[in-house]
Amino acid sequence: MGGDPCPTNLTQNPGSRREGRPVAAPAAGSGSLLAGVIVIAVLYFAREIFVPLSLAVLLSFALGPLTLLLRRWHFGRVPSVVAAVSAAFLVIAGIAALIGSQVMRLAENLWTSFGAETTLPLPRTTAAEVRFRGTLVASAEEARTPRAASGSAATPRIARALAGP
Repeated sequence: MGGDPCPTNLTQNPGSRREGRPVAAPAAGSGSLLAGVIVIAVLYFAREIFVPLSLAVLLSFALGPLTLLLRRWHFGRVPSVVAAVSAAFLVIAGIAALIGSQVMRLAENLWTSFGAETTLPLPRTTAAEVRFRGTLVASAEEARTPRAASGSAATPRIARALAGP
């Protein structure tokens, strides 16, 4: 009894046939798995809070040296922070404007890069279509005006337009 500080028999049953093999607890990994699932669920549902927070922390680390430099130049604490944040905003806005202009240039050159024309040709209109459209416009104008009791005069005009010259 008093020799080995690390016994291989963990069953505490001296008459067991499984003597010499360690026995693991069956639910030892399920607690850590449950904790991992809970942590992932909390991070997933709180991403609307954590993403801006992490970006703010990253921006504060990036602007820290500029703020310290401005403080050494005898700016106050608040003016140096405002100046650093304003400079960061201007840099970010400049990068966004550059990317936006490049996207717009790409959109303008999209058709020419594939060999298509920059302007699409308009369909040709025949004289009969022009007369028919004019008749429809005149008919619509007459429909808005009060009619006489005898009927509309638009029907003979439409018949003449369809008949042609």
